[in-house]
Order: sequence, then structure tokens, then C-alpha cells
Amino acid sequence: MKYFSVGVREWRLAAMGIVLAGCSFDTTNLLLDDDGAATQPDADRFAPDADPIAIDAAVVPDAVPGTPDATPCSFDQDICDTGEPDGPLAINADTVFDTDTDPLCRTLAQVNGPDVCLVVLDGFTLNTGANFIAIGSRPLVIASVGDININSLIYVSSRIGGPTGAGANFEDCAVATSPQGDAGGSGGGAGGSFAGAGGDGGTGDDDTSSGNDDEGDGGTAGLAVSQPAVLRGGCPGGAGAVRNNNPLTAPGNGGGALFLVTPADINLNATSAIVANGAGGSGGDGGDHAGGGGAGSGGHIILEAANINLGGNISANGGGGGEGGTRFSGGNDLDGDDGADGALSSTAANGGAGSTFGGNGGDGSSQLNLGGENGNDSDAAGGGGGGGAGFIIFRGAVQGAGGATSPLFIQE
Repeated sequence: MKYFSVGVREWRLAAMGIVLAGCSFDTTNLLLDDDGAATQPDADRFAPDADPIAIDAAVVPDAVPGTPDATPCSFDQDICDTGEPDGPLAINADTVFDTDTDPLCRTLAQVNGPDVCLVVLDGFTLNTGANFIAIGSRPLVIASVGDININSLIYVSSRIGGPTGAGANFEDCAVATSPQGDAGGSGGGAGGSFAGAGGDGGTGDDDTSSGNDDEGDGGTAGLAVSQPAVLRGGCPGGAGAVRNNNPLTAPGNGGGALFLVTPADINLNATSAIVANGAGGSGGDGGDHAGGGGAGSGGHIILEAANINLGGNISANGGGGGEGGTRFSGGNDLDGDDGADGALSSTAANGGAGSTFGGNGGDGSSQLNLGGENGNDSDAAGGGGGGGAGFIIFRGAVQGAGGATSPLFIQE
């Protein structure tokens, strides 16, 4: 891995497919002609033109991509090729930013990954009390020539019944196996996996006491993955099974994906936070003896700067699994409780646990435990598995001790 060092002009990011690296959109004409035309540089930029009024020939493309253009670049060439920055942006009120439709988005392709919404600015400030909520199918990249100042909440999390975080539910996500339906109690869905593995779903009708049939096996989670080479969101959990062919119990969505990059500083002040948590799994329907839904994993957050001043908190935690439902022959069926959404906390989101019959949902990941907990088995329906942790990546010198991350950040 490479570390940043202050004063170095070229800023290289790790190979991510988009490879966002150093470029300053410097428009001070350091390499422009003496007549001021933004064209091919003079052989000696300090020597006057033979004709100071005449405009030089058209710009000649680089012989090798990535070599300096007439206007110097302090990000990767792919970003600079999208054009000049859109100026400084200060956000003073709550804002919902859709990565599919916002006019500030520039589409930037990743190799073996989803296209991202790229926003290129001269500076970015999120003022106190102005929450910034990013939704949409594409991950969000904010590249700023100047400082990035965060004084409030940047939210790319997913929630039960709420919006899905920007770029969540990467297309290659999958649970290992789905749960089984059973007349005496169905299995819970597995939690989503990312940096940490999700928990397996709990088994329903584990005493095979109902219907003279087998137990309802819970779903099994996919494996945790190594740090991805692309910017991508977290994974959803698996759906809980039901006794009949009714709709399955909804799983939680994974957390979204956010990349903040600048050759200057990122300042997360005491009132700031960045969250990319997974959603909790839904509770199983009692009338269907349905297993709880698996929770979503945490998402993907990358910060790259000369200095990362960490005064606020950052989280990419998995959600809690949903509780299994319980069907009684005489009626008064009990629906399972939903699992909690991943929280801005070092502790795990709780699995659903509202009754003494259905299997409890597994807790989500925490600061020190990357994996989600398994859903509980039950002689009714099994609980959903908790969601695994996402990734938090820092590239640059980390300053300050006022903030914390969950899970613990990885420094490159």
C-alpha cells in the first residue's frame, strides 16, 4: 500500500478500476501561452510568442494518456477528462442527492464494477444541521480541489421501509443457500456478507413437532470478501422462507458506497458523521409461520486526502436480523419483530426479539466483530441472520482523536 506524504504533487490512489488519483484543476495559466490562449504550451513558456496576438495551433492530445495536459491536473486523468470542476458547493439545508438523476453527476466507468456518479468541485462544505442523504443505484464519488469540510451527517445507509443507500446491493452479492419453508415453522434468511460474513438464518420447526415433516432449514450466508478493487455497496440479506407460496419475508438492503477525495484536507468536525449501514431484516409473518429476513451488510466508505482530520464518527455496520413468526392453531398468531437498522455506534444492531416463540434475529456486526450473528433456531420459525460489516478505508495522514469508526478503519 502507498501512504500519502504532505507536499507531494502527484497523488496516487490504489488501483480501483476508477483509479482516482491526484489532479488540481489549477486554472492559473502556469502552462498556458503568453498570449493567454488555453492551447498547446510554448516550447519555453517564459519566452514571449513571436506574434503575441496570434493564437497557437489547436491542443495536441497527449502522446501517452496520463501525461500533463496544457492545464495541469491533480487527480487521475480520467477525472480531469470529464471537464473543469463545477465550482465550490456549500450545503446549508437537508439535501437528498440522487446519483441516478442529479445534474452534478458525471458518469465514470469502473473496470469490473458499477458506473459511479462523479461530482467534481472546487471545494465542498456541509454545514451544521444540513444532512446530506445520497440515494440511487450508483455509488457516489465527490472529488474536490480544495478542502472537504463536514459539519453534519452524510448518509448513504439503507433502512427498513426507507430509502436504499447510494450504490447499495452490488450485483454480484449472493447468499450461499436459501431457507426452506415448513408447515411447522420456516427457516430464516441469512445476513448479507461484505468485509464480514453475515449470520446464518435460524432453523424453524427444529423439534419437527408440527406436521410430521422435516425442520425448515435456515439460509446460509456467503463468505466475507477481501477489500474490493472497485467502489461498490454492501450486500442485502436473504429473504425468510414461508410455509406456503406467499411473498417471502423481506431482507434488509446493504449499505451504500461513498468516496471522498481531495489533494487538500478532509475535515470531519465534532458535529459530523458519515454512515453507510445496512438495514435490518423484517420480522416473519405469524400466519405464514415465516422465517425472519436476513439483515443487510454495511457499505463502503473511502476517504483520501493529504490529512484526514477525524473529529466525527464513521460507521459501516450491518443490521440486525428479523425475528421468526409464530402460527397458533387457535389463532392469535404472532408476527416477528423487525431487526434494527445498523447504527452509528461501536455496538451491534439488535436482532428482532419481541416474543418468546419465534427465533430471535441475529445481531449485526460491531466495531470489533466483523461478522453478523446467526439467527436463533425455534420450534416456530427461525430468525434471520445479522448483517456483516462493510469497509472503511483511509488514505492519508489521520489526525485528531475525537472521532471513531465502526468497523475499525483500514489505513493504506
